[in-house]
Amino acid sequence: MKINILLPYKEKFDENKASSVSITVKNNLLHTKFLSDIRVYGQNVENPFFKDNFQGISRTIFSLKSKNVFLAHEMLKIILKV
Repeated sequence: MKINILLPYKEKFDENKASSVSITVKNNLLHTKFLSDIRVYGQNVENPFFKDNFQGISRTIFSLKSKNVFLAHEMLKIILKV
């Protein structure tokens, strides 16, 4: 079983700038037995909560898509490569 979590663009999965969704995901990851099967995708940050489970996505300025749609498309590209 694989679980992929996509954080909204405004959310940062970082200790210093975490918002409510990021904190909720972090707390769920702390108490799950499926940690090795969970992958979190979101805006690229320096120090994510779970470095092994987090995949940071950098947004280019040339993208004409909305920020959240861009993250979703990049997440799908990464998942389909595997």
